[in-house]
Amino acid sequence: MRRPRRVAHWALGIGVVLVVLLSRRGPAWLRLVGAPEPLSMPVAGLRARDVVSTWHAPRSGGRRHQGVDLFAPSGTEVRAAASGTVWKVGHDALGGQVVSVLGRGPTLYYYAHLDDWAEGLAVGQRVERGALLGHVGNTGNARTTPPHLHFGVYRWGWAWATAVDPAPLLKARRTAPGR
Repeated sequence: MRRPRRVAHWALGIGVVLVVLLSRRGPAWLRLVGAPEPLSMPVAGLRARDVVSTWHAPRSGGRRHQGVDLFAPSGTEVRAAASGTVWKVGHDALGGQVVSVLGRGPTLYYYAHLDDWAEGLAVGQRVERGALLGHVGNTGNARTTPPHLHFGVYRWGWAWATAVDPAPLLKARRTAPGR
């Protein structure tokens, strides 16, 4: 009984990906294939040289940190580090209020602990690098920490996504949001 359910979940997932990719103007697969684009700093006013990698630092429940925490005052603008299609606008247990953007590569960019989302932001919407996604907060499992953006980068393979350390990617290109 488990096998048909698992196959159905995979088929549904593949169907969702195809609908999102094919519903955009032009051949969407061309925008997703290839190397991820260079990243802009997703937190307004933060400098790339101030980013400290906490990649794989221990976390509760035996987890390892799979991202970088970008500390800034509550309400600071969070902008898309790369262009792509909004994949998720919602909540999850660890990240609180989150936004995920699927970009080239294909690469998924994960923005967590947001105080709020940008007005009108919706799943399936195309966003360009520098577009407003939300504001820094401390939602989810960060409610006892100073406000920050947890920024994660996940590169998709054939069957799963692999987390990569965003710190070197942010330091590789020193640009302000939107540039």
